[in-house]
Amino acid sequence: MNDSYNNTITICNTFGLEIDCIESCTSIVRNKQVVIDLKLTDKRPPCPDCGNESVKIKGYVAKKINHSILNDKGCVLVYHARRYICPICHTTYYEINPFVFRRMKISSSIILCVMKDLTKPSETFVSIAERYHISPTTVASIFDATVNIPRAKLPRCI
Repeated sequence: MNDSYNNTITICNTFGLEIDCIESCTSIVRNKQVVIDLKLTDKRPPCPDCGNESVKIKGYVAKKINHSILNDKGCVLVYHARRYICPICHTTYYEINPFVFRRMKISSSIILCVMKDLTKPSETFVSIAERYHISPTTVASIFDATVNIPRAKLPRCI
């Protein structure tokens, strides 16, 4: 089996995608980091504003996504996201990105693993950050965004 096919299978398993959802997938090792370059198949979603189904591809935008869950090295997905344009209302929009939560540059799989690791009392922000090749500040931000600890209420009379 070739390396491209193995990368495709790994990406599909990690993100719950079908194998026919990936149009192309290649990988290289650059500066002690694995770089996976991929493009999804064209699904042509209808225009979100007017519902027109005959939209055109305006272009591609390469989005770098940190996905260091695959191995002990750093790993980056370079996802070529299609940008569509509606010929009727001229609305532009991206295809659905299955790799990240909205407005994030870290894969959803890393966020879920970080949250799971934060439940272990022996783990620290620094140890988790080193494991997933992210900063301790990012780990703290994930913690703050996902954990809601109610504040203690002071008695009325002190």
